[in-house]
Amino acid sequence: MAEELLGVECVNGHPNPPDAYDCATCAGSLAAAPRLLDNPPRMVVEASTGVRLALRRDLVVGRAPQYLSYNEGTEMLTVPSPGRLVSRSHVLLQVVGWQVSAIDMDSHNGTVLRRLGYEDVQLVPDAQVPLRYGDELDLGDGVVLRFLPPGASTDDDAAASAHSPGESLNVTGSLTY
Repeated sequence: MAEELLGVECVNGHPNPPDAYDCATCAGSLAAAPRLLDNPPRMVVEASTGVRLALRRDLVVGRAPQYLSYNEGTEMLTVPSPGRLVSRSHVLLQVVGWQVSAIDMDSHNGTVLRRLGYEDVQLVPDAQVPLRYGDELDLGDGVVLRFLPPGASTDDDAAASAHSPGESLNVTGSLTY
């Protein structure tokens, strides 16, 4: 069953948290009152391979991510790591309400958070770090994840939402960052 979440849409239909002043995607004006939205994307994650996915539930990213004891419906995203600098299960993107947090899963080489206007920071393993639009996570081996507002277009929304939770999405191709 899809999660319903209190939110507000802009005049162009982009989902936003109920306390937003204007649309994070297009800066458009918002509807008059918040309402329950059917499992809206909280952010769009863009991998350095060029793939964009709407983030609606927890996501484990790594070179061979595994479903262990995470929330039911946790998704996996496989990224290339020819130098094996990205751990099998490297980082967990945890979705709670409208908030998305990054949790380094005790990866071998660590995860670096890049935030505009701040020094780069290496994440402490198992610590929750809230993400903002525009943040980037560097997993190593040229793999970078960038976080965009929830209305940002995705390369293949249908394919991203059609696969089963717990099923790994394989992301291959040349790195573009």
